This record gives sequence, structure tokens and C-alpha cells, in this order.
Amino acid sequence: MINGLVLTSLVIAMVSCSKGGSIKQPEQWGSYLNRPLALQDFVPPDGRRFSLLHEFTYLDQSGRRWEAPTGLITDGASIPMPFWSVSGGPFEGLYREAAVVHDAGCCAQMQPWEDVHHMFYNAMRCSGVEESKAKTLFLAVWSFGPRWTHLNTSMPAECKIAQPSGTPQALRLWKTLLRPEIATGVFNEIRQRTLTVPEARAVARPFFTQKPMTDADALQFVGKLKRQGEITPAEQQAIALSVTQSELISDEDVKQAEQWIAKENPSLEMIESHAEELRKRTAPEVRLFPQVGTVKQSVQEFHRNLQ
Repeated sequence: MINGLVLTSLVIAMVSCSKGGSIKQPEQWGSYLNRPLALQDFVPPDGRRFSLLHEFTYLDQSGRRWEAPTGLITDGASIPMPFWSVSGGPFEGLYREAAVVHDAGCCAQMQPWEDVHHMFYNAMRCSGVEESKAKTLFLAVWSFGPRWTHLNTSMPAECKIAQPSGTPQALRLWKTLLRPEIATGVFNEIRQRTLTVPEARAVARPFFTQKPMTDADALQFVGKLKRQGEITPAEQQAIALSVTQSELISDEDVKQAEQWIAKENPSLEMIESHAEELRKRTAPEVRLFPQVGTVKQSVQEFHRNLQ
């Protein structure tokens, strides 16, 4: 018997997409070739990272294949964490299939980032995600998702579980943002004072990948960290990434984006334009952990590295 938790996205044998709320016929969003999706928790499990038990392929409506190979390490890191509230987590319900294939595309970097993000939208619709939510998550990846200029000829070895000593996927995707000093400073703040709710949500968000996170959940998790007394290097990386992303875009920003999309039903081209505006926006002062100087430095570095 395989150790760890095995998750399946949809226990169905059909190949075509789920109808969901789609206006188009299912086949117009493409198809998944080898359902059901099966993920295995790490051993020991950390609740954040999973490995793919068998190859999983999305065939888009143009016939282009998007493959997530056996052994892929997937953690939802290709979707900016503040937007996880839209779906309840990258591995929640109908989003899981598209999130895994998107993680694979972002880690492999074998296709242009624009194509990978467009594929994510189509794959979500194929899985039955309703249009407004799929568009909100498309806005998320276009605004603060990974971008790259160099195209690889094959998937890097560190994308797979067979290379446990390789660079974690989050570090590869967000290498300009991850500063270990952020997590150290944040942990010191946790020890010394009561965090605000937005700060607690930023710290706890990476650890709620399969269900929605409430404010109470976040505060309870921070209390657990405080009692724990130390955090692992992997936890440090996850917290540093989440705090930086949450400084770039707030929960209120996410709500406003959802409302705009629900009201206006913009085209993908309009969403791309709006996303570019979000990327370039700068705040006059740091909202989260203002005493931790490296948070501001990471945000400034993000803006300096805008492509």
C-alpha cells in the first residue's frame, strides 16, 4: 500500500471535460487524457506539497498537450497565495486538476509564460470551474504569477520527487522574492506581539492548501507556531513567499477584483491589461510587519525586476 494520503480530483473515467457552468460544449475547453488525478502526500506529510502518482495530461482546444509527469512536485506555488481564498486552496475541488498542470508548466518553463497562464484558464473551464472564478484566478497568475524569458528544452530534475535535494519549486519560481530573513523577522514578531488579522492570514495561508482558511484558523495557526518555538527551512520559505505576496496584493484587492469581474465580465485581454496595472502599483508604506525591513526590500526588488 502506498504511504501517505492519496487524493483524487474527480472519480470519473470519462475523458472529456466536466460541463460545470460552461456555456461552451465540454470538448471546446479541451480534455484530460488520464483521469483521475492522483496525488500523494510527502512522507512525512507536511500538508503543502504533493507528488503526482501517474502522468496527468491536459489537451487544450487546439490539440496542444500539457503534461504533468509522474513524480512531479506540486504545491500550488504557481498561483499567488492571496488569491487562494477564491478557490479555498489550490487543491480544493474543481481547481485541483488545472493547478497541477499549471504548476508543471511553470516549473518546466518549456513554453512561454503567457501560453502557460492561458492554458490554466482553459484547464479550469475544462474542469468545470465557473467563468468568473476562472477569470479571477487568471488575473492572479497574470499579475503576480511566475514569468520567464528563457525556455528550457526539458523539465528540470528538481521539479520531480526523485530529486529531493533539488531547489524547492517555490524558490525556483519566486527566487527574487524569497529572503530567509523575512521569516526570521516574522517569527520574532510572532514571539513578541499579537499579530493583526491580515498578518496572521499572510503567515498561515501556505498551510491551507485543501480547504478555505478563516480568520480564526489563521490566528490559531499563528498561536501554534508560537508554541512550536521553531520553524523548518521549508516553512520559512513558504512564510517568506506568502508575506511578500500578501504585501503586494491584499485580501481587499482580491475582493475588488472578484467584484469587478463578476460585474463587468471582462475579456481575457482586459484582464491582462488590468493585471499589468496591478503589477506596477506601489504602496506608500508597508502594511504587514513594518518592523521587518526585508519585507519592504523584497517588494522593492519585485518592482525592480518587472519585465
